Amino acid sequence: MKNVKLILASFCLVLVGCSDDDDPASSTSYTLSGTFNATSMTMYMTEDCSGDGMTGMCMDGVSADEAACTEAGASWMSYSDMLGDMSVTFNADGTFTTSEYPEETLTYTCSSATSCSSDGVTFTVNSDGTVTSSAGSAAYCTDEDDELEYDTYTTQEDCEANGSAADAADGVWYDASCSATVWTAATGS
Repeated sequence: MKNVKLILASFCLVLVGCSDDDDPASSTSYTLSGTFNATSMTMYMTEDCSGDGMTGMCMDGVSADEAACTEAGASWMSYSDMLGDMSVTFNADGTFTTSEYPEETLTYTCSSATSCSSDGVTFTVNSDGTVTSSAGSAAYCTDEDDELEYDTYTTQEDCEANGSAADAADGVWYDASCSATVWTAATGS
């Protein structure tokens, strides 16, 4: 009888210990933490950073890659060089700041240990510890000062032929684009 009570007591402990109320996965929160420096940037002519990307621009205005640019005798400027010493600092409280606008504190949320977002920007934590941010924008039609959007036109042809009114021919088309920046943890962070 003593063994039966011991078995019942053990079973009750297992039953209580495995309660669904104590599911640790349901209360897990994820954050990024540390300072990261921009190390590379790629621009895409798609809204979702898919397809072939460009890592810089040629000063001849024609060549699309570094090899063709230097072969043409022109200067290549990588987007990474244009970024300079840009950095981002993520805090465990869900906020971050950038070196470009240090007075502006922004917020981010993480849906997993590798996926976070903030106002149209996604942050992906890569297996090597780097973070890739990506932000895209859809193609759109606007005026020449990029102040008024003409939502009526969804193709470049219609936009440029019309714009502010039918046959006005004052619309300016901006292609879809996306930038992906790789951030590497700063030394000591």
